[in-house]
Amino acid sequence: MDISQKIFDLLKQRNITAYRLSKDCDIPETTISHWKSGRQTPSTQAIIKLAKYFDVTSDYLIGLSDNPNGCRYCVNTENN
Repeated sequence: MDISQKIFDLLKQRNITAYRLSKDCDIPETTISHWKSGRQTPSTQAIIKLAKYFDVTSDYLIGLSDNPNGCRYCVNTENN
């Protein structure tokens, strides 16, 4: 799943409109519309804002993790 789909799934799950996201995160509605249509992808700054807003990790948003809460304090237990 790409980042746009994750953003819009989170909006739907939390019953938040794109308008509300725009106002709460100070992101123009046209930018959000471009994300939805695939004409743009969120900038690094936008990803940070969105991760904080949705209380998920940026790794989850960009597809590096399937866990929205991430593994914030992971310890590598593999012996090298």
